[in-house]
Amino acid sequence: MNNRSIVKPTIVITVLRFVSFVFGLGTFMLMAKHFGTSDARSAYFAALIIPTFVITSFLSQLNIIFVPVLIESEKKGEGNVWKLISNVLALMAVILLIAAVLIFVFSDVLANRLCPKFSPETRHTYVSLLRILVVSIVLSGINGLLGSIYFAQHRFIRPVFFDMMLPLINILFLLLLAKHIGIYSIAWGFLTGILVKLVALLPILKGKFIFPSRFIDRETWKFIKLCLPLIAASLLMQIAPVIENSVASTLSTRTVSYIGYARKLIVTLFAISASGLAVTITPALSRHWSEDNRERLKRTFTKGCVVMALFSAFVVTVIFSCRFDIIRILCRRGAFTESDVTHVANVLALFLPYLVLANLGNIVGRGLYVAHTTRKVLLMTFIMLSVYIVSLMTLVPLWGRSGLVISISVSFFTLISGQFIFATRYMKAIDVKYFWFSCLKIVLVSLVSYFMFYLSRLVVTVRNPYIGVPVYSGVIAVVFFVLSVYVFRMRETVKHEI
Repeated sequence: MNNRSIVKPTIVITVLRFVSFVFGLGTFMLMAKHFGTSDARSAYFAALIIPTFVITSFLSQLNIIFVPVLIESEKKGEGNVWKLISNVLALMAVILLIAAVLIFVFSDVLANRLCPKFSPETRHTYVSLLRILVVSIVLSGINGLLGSIYFAQHRFIRPVFFDMMLPLINILFLLLLAKHIGIYSIAWGFLTGILVKLVALLPILKGKFIFPSRFIDRETWKFIKLCLPLIAASLLMQIAPVIENSVASTLSTRTVSYIGYARKLIVTLFAISASGLAVTITPALSRHWSEDNRERLKRTFTKGCVVMALFSAFVVTVIFSCRFDIIRILCRRGAFTESDVTHVANVLALFLPYLVLANLGNIVGRGLYVAHTTRKVLLMTFIMLSVYIVSLMTLVPLWGRSGLVISISVSFFTLISGQFIFATRYMKAIDVKYFWFSCLKIVLVSLVSYFMFYLSRLVVTVRNPYIGVPVYSGVIAVVFFVLSVYVFRMRETVKHEI
């Protein structure tokens, strides 16, 4: 792929993700209005954990590595590619269906084990929501693999467009049904959105899907062996939110909601800041690696990391500076009180280091998948989970929910450090001097931008958050742009081919 073929879809995907973010804010605001930090809202946050755990454990890493595998399979002919796709799709559908049935049957047991401090009524709501959301496991799994097929063919827009439709459908369900069926409206909206996306992505299989006579042939087994360490690593990684939810529920029911609101916003920001570049850069990295073009791999990889660090720093500076007003705009209505605003904003601030690390990890981690070094991924993830558990045991007794959120950032720092060392020493894919010098510039730009925000707020105090957030964000954006482009001359990084 040339520079234009990477940059154009990256821009389009980022714009679509931003629109999705706007719709997501609408969902966020409606849920805050109708449910606040109520027990029903906590039950929904908790019910999402298990489906997310299963889907992400089996498919988050699998979908990423599926792209380079498909690109390599193209060399053996189109028939071989579609046979592999058909076998993997069928096998994953069966595995996820079994998992969904087991979760449905044992949902009461899961409620007692994972949410011991919930009241009987809240546990009943949790079980009912979980039994609705469990269907999304199979649908989301198929969607993820279908999306990987589109990405491997450099057809990025359709999957991302229908991702954008998910929060819009949630808004419609909340507007139409929230007063009638309460928190269940968002569960049915979530499920409907995933089904709509599945219908939209299925045409890529028309005339090409081969119903497998046997699920596992030689090529499929080779792919499975490559993926098994990744699945194990993902299982370990996804244990963290389950532990987090369980620990949070022992602190207080509202703690689950505070962390849930902050994490929801962080995940949405992550989807915008990371997904565009991460989606479009993966095929390019795969081709450079398969062609053994290490110079272009190093250039693409390093520039991608720096661009991600630059964008993440801007987002974090804006969110940290305006966090209280942002939460007031999104949530301060109905059942959501000013005290809730303060708690959620403080939790959000603690999540920001995790956002930066996750964004960088979404680029750095691609190198491990492209190089097919999945066993090293498993080792790094095991170390990360161990650090997370030790951090929880140490920090939660000291600082409560603050210690819980800090533990997440500490564990991710361990993971990203391991990935960076591997990409630097084994793959020779990062220009270390250039990367760290660029990061130093980015830190200075962020600090000066925050200082200018602080001064502007002392000079002009805007009490209306709907005016204050655009004004202060504009000040930060102008300072950030001038410093990064004209003072530190980082425009060369963005313009450079990635």
